[in-house]
Amino acid sequence: LADATRTVDRLVAASLVRRGEAGRFELHDLIRAFGMARAQDEDAPAGRKAALTRLLGYYTFAAATAMDQYAPRLRAHRPRGPDPGLPIPPLTDRESAAAWLDAERANLVGAGVHGVPSGHAGLLSRILFRYLQTGGYIREALVLHTSATESADPVARGHALVSLAATHSQVGRYEDATRLAERGLDC
Repeated sequence: LADATRTVDRLVAASLVRRGEAGRFELHDLIRAFGMARAQDEDAPAGRKAALTRLLGYYTFAAATAMDQYAPRLRAHRPRGPDPGLPIPPLTDRESAAAWLDAERANLVGAGVHGVPSGHAGLLSRILFRYLQTGGYIREALVLHTSATESADPVARGHALVSLAATHSQVGRYEDATRLAERGLDC
């Protein structure tokens, strides 16, 4: 963490990274595209896959930990990935959990989209369902749950279809909700 902090500080000083809100960092679109191209050209596919797996594992574990504070009564009904052994922020109450979920929402949905082949999409769909539903994050819920419907695991696919049905119902699309729920029950 100390090495990463020093590296980020150097990147900020060189105007390659911007400090965003709440201590977060952002890359300019051109820098992001350049970095992606370099990784594609220079990193072995196995290394890229391993890095993505670590990132997805981190987000799955941290999201489950946050949801344990955000909606503790549903803890027993939520899946939990293994602890990846990476530090996560202190998520000790509902407020800190909600703040982290709000700050990471786009990344969590993106992780779900990229996590279909590894099964993380289905996990994140189940883990984040209550947060997305109660927060009214319809667009994000539609993206995440739709991605999770592509899961190879029929149980994950069924949960995603039912979550997607609930999201459609939440915005008054009852015919779509019924069709999706019936598909989910068939999994």
